[in-house]
Amino acid sequence: MKLKFCFPLALSLSVVSAPALANVTLPSLFSDNMVLQRNVAVGEVWLASGQSNMTMHMGWDLKDYAKDAAAANDPDLRMFTIPPHGSLTPETVADGRWSIADPKNALDFSAVGYYFAQNLRKELGVPVGIIHSSYGGTPCEAWLSRAALDSDPAMRQSVEDGIAAMERLPEDTMQFPIKLDAWETTNGAHDAGETAEPPAWAALQFNDSAWRSVSLPASFDNLGLKAGGVICLRKSVVLPASPFRTDDWQP
Repeated sequence: MKLKFCFPLALSLSVVSAPALANVTLPSLFSDNMVLQRNVAVGEVWLASGQSNMTMHMGWDLKDYAKDAAAANDPDLRMFTIPPHGSLTPETVADGRWSIADPKNALDFSAVGYYFAQNLRKELGVPVGIIHSSYGGTPCEAWLSRAALDSDPAMRQSVEDGIAAMERLPEDTMQFPIKLDAWETTNGAHDAGETAEPPAWAALQFNDSAWRSVSLPASFDNLGLKAGGVICLRKSVVLPASPFRTDDWQP
């Protein structure tokens, strides 16, 4: 078996045999120096991307994640995790490093990516590398090319609005505490729940019979409210006399 490493920028080609993969010397693309790469594996490389479902890592206390991560022991299953990062233009360099599957590293692996790689290892019997680049909460438009978005008038306007918002972000970030303080000064003065002594809506004797009941969780729209703002909720609970005892409480 022979492996070919191609370097278009340097217009050169290196050929090494499989037994030499533990220590492979590769020419640098940007200088005359040689780069020594250790513990090189050759096999399948897959991109794991998406939103929070892909971001969810093995360290989360869900199902058998912790048990499976503790049992991870496969040097030929590796993951390269790229920290969440946005850019208006394509980038050629990404932060991160390759990590082998062991009990410590596996805790930070994307759970979906890890189980997918495990299945590939069993089926193919070759090294498997996962490049994990996901960003929770991102809309699908964020994963399309600018050319694809510009081809649709509605999407083009959405992109332009998004770019304008990103350009305003530094200034908006600086102005936010100032605007928040002004908002609290203006609206707090009319909030009986804050200005009364004691706060009216938190008082035990407050009559909330005119308030309507709601089921949570729910969005502002589902509650029939304007998007954004502040709401007050009250809930009555009954604590049983047992198992609570007065001597359990500490001052």
